[in-house]
Amino acid sequence: AARELGAAEAERKRIARELHDETAQLLVALLLRLRLAREAAETAVRDRLLDEAREQASEILEGVRRFARGLRPPLLDEAGLVPALEAHVRGLEEVSGMRITVEATSPTGALPPEVELALYRIVQEALSNVVRHAGASHARVRIGRADGAVEVNVEDDGHGFRVERVLSAGDAGLGLFGMKERAASLGGDVHVESEPGRGTRVSVRIPVGEGESNG
Repeated sequence: AARELGAAEAERKRIARELHDETAQLLVALLLRLRLAREAAETAVRDRLLDEAREQASEILEGVRRFARGLRPPLLDEAGLVPALEAHVRGLEEVSGMRITVEATSPTGALPPEVELALYRIVQEALSNVVRHAGASHARVRIGRADGAVEVNVEDDGHGFRVERVLSAGDAGLGLFGMKERAASLGGDVHVESEPGRGTRVSVRIPVGEGESNG
C-alpha cells in the first residue's frame, strides 16, 4: 500500500513538474510578449510581437492537448489499445529519435476498459524508462492474447540494469513498482528481466477470460 501511494505521489509530482516547467513558463513568456507589444511605439514591432504571441499561444494549446492525451488518450476509447499505443509510439519517436515498433502477435479482441488503460499506462511507463535511461536505439512492443489473458512485452536493446538494485532504490524504483501494482490490481503480473549490457524486457500478463469484452 505504501509503494502504491508512493507511485501515485510520484505521478502527481511528474504532472506538477510538467505543468510548471513547460506550460507555466510558456505562459509567462506569452504575457511578456503581450506586454512588450502593448508598449511598442512602432506598428511593425507591435505586429511582430503579436504574431510571435499568436504562434506561442498555438504552441501552448498543442502542449495542453498533448498533456490531456497523455492523461487519457481519446484513441483508447475510440479505437482500442493497439491504435492508441501506435499513436503514442509515433509521438515518442518524434521527440526521442529512437525507433519503436508495435506488433500485434494475435488478435486481442475487445478488452475491458480498465484492462486497456492499465496496459496502456504500463507500456507508457516502460517506454518512458527506455527513452530516459536505457540508451537504446530500438524498442519493440508486442501484444497478444492467449489462455484467457492478454500479454504485452516491451523489449529494448539498451545497456540494461540490475533489477533488484533498482527496485530497492526508493524513488528510482517507483516506476517499476507502479507497473507491478497496476497489473496486480487486475489480477495480473509484471516481470522485468534485465542485466547490464543485455537490454531489458518487461512482460505483462493480465487475465481477461476468453469471452470478455468492453462492448
